[in-house]
Amino acid sequence: MTSSFDGTVKVWDVKTGQELLTLSGLGMAFSSDGTRVATTEDGAMVKISDMTTSQQLFTLRGHTNSLTSAAFSRDGNLIATTSLDKKAILWDALTGRELFTLSGHTEAVESVAFSPDTTRLATGDGEGTIKIWDLTPSHEVFTIFHPAGNTSWFALNPDGGSLVMTGESAVLPEVWKLPQIEPAEAADIPQKLLTLDGHQGPVRGLTYSRDGSLIASGSFDGTAKVWDVKTGEELGTFTGHKGDVLWVAFSPDGTRLVSAGEDKTIRIWEVKTGKELFVLKRHHLGVLIAVFSPDGTRFATGADDGRAKIWDTASGQELFNLTHSGTVFGVAFSPDGKRLATASNTEIVKVWNALSGKELFHFSGHTSSIVSIAFSPDGKRLATASRDGTAKLWDATSGEELLTLYGSGAGICCVAFSQDAKYLFTGGDDGVRVYTLQIEDLVALARSRLTRSLTKEECQKYLHKESCPAQQ
Repeated sequence: MTSSFDGTVKVWDVKTGQELLTLSGLGMAFSSDGTRVATTEDGAMVKISDMTTSQQLFTLRGHTNSLTSAAFSRDGNLIATTSLDKKAILWDALTGRELFTLSGHTEAVESVAFSPDTTRLATGDGEGTIKIWDLTPSHEVFTIFHPAGNTSWFALNPDGGSLVMTGESAVLPEVWKLPQIEPAEAADIPQKLLTLDGHQGPVRGLTYSRDGSLIASGSFDGTAKVWDVKTGEELGTFTGHKGDVLWVAFSPDGTRLVSAGEDKTIRIWEVKTGKELFVLKRHHLGVLIAVFSPDGTRFATGADDGRAKIWDTASGQELFNLTHSGTVFGVAFSPDGKRLATASNTEIVKVWNALSGKELFHFSGHTSSIVSIAFSPDGKRLATASRDGTAKLWDATSGEELLTLYGSGAGICCVAFSQDAKYLFTGGDDGVRVYTLQIEDLVALARSRLTRSLTKEECQKYLHKESCPAQQ
């Protein structure tokens, strides 16, 4: 195969020198059986074509800068691509489905090669660094990429059918329909349903009401808004903060909204009328987060002043002042309302008795700020998201680390469990990712993404099983 500055790729018979095929673009790689060829034409997109018919089979879209190299696995089931965007992407070479994004290089990735058994991938960059990647299965099911840039926050509809997300500088939040998650097969493509048009500044806080009928948003324009989930209609605007609104949350019954602001205040609003019920000013710096207890009788806040506080919803009285040594980014009540977990930029998680304000225990494990925390629906596990590029799963009674999810290596800003606790959602610099937490689903993912059986050692390492599940 030869490529020319005339914009064509030509394939030749090695023995006779006869020209067999001409395609437009630049040549990247042959499949090992010689039936398919990968070419690029517009720089960031790869075309996979049939060598016999010249027919284009599908395109691979995922890189954000020019392609530098591509390689098929020896069995022809996988293709890896590299780019000036400093990433490598692994694809299903039979369907074009994106499987993994490999991030970690600090310079353009210029070369890529599979190991003969397809269990490892080597990538090299312009700085002379070579990285070796393990291609055994991850927990990731699918990713939703926000077109406006880094995902600064998302909220999951309690019914699990949709989510609302916003980019770091995005003024218009988007509501996306989530596919039916069937890890044994290729998942449906997430679909954008609505754009919520009304804020005049970037949107930071997003939340659904418990019944899933309303969305609330907070913005750097100093307002909070409530929207109809089905139509995207703006139902109300809540004005009072003297600066950015950094967080919003509905009470469990949907009648009240709490908003947290850069102006050091927490405000409680009546959703139906927009009436401001309380303005609370006990924090000394900007308030970053506020959440209601499951029964709605209390709410908790976290702030830049290194404090988390628990408040009485009916009176607005401060009940407990909980001390951290750094900015409190995350607070979460356990499902029974008896515990409160808090997370800070000191890489420490603290778990408190929410009825007495006493610290029960604390733990650490991340290497950068922990910016989000969530209890599983059964209260047995905690999930954390960190700017170190990982999400972690912990035992909520002991603080034991159970699992680390690496994603693409980009910073992670937020985390949430699905209502059935089978999946974990993370939002980060490269979109919203969905991970399975079920061993059965992980086995199905492995079978769909691997071209060989796992060894006993790999089942123990990746599936936490003493022996491999029976093959189907």
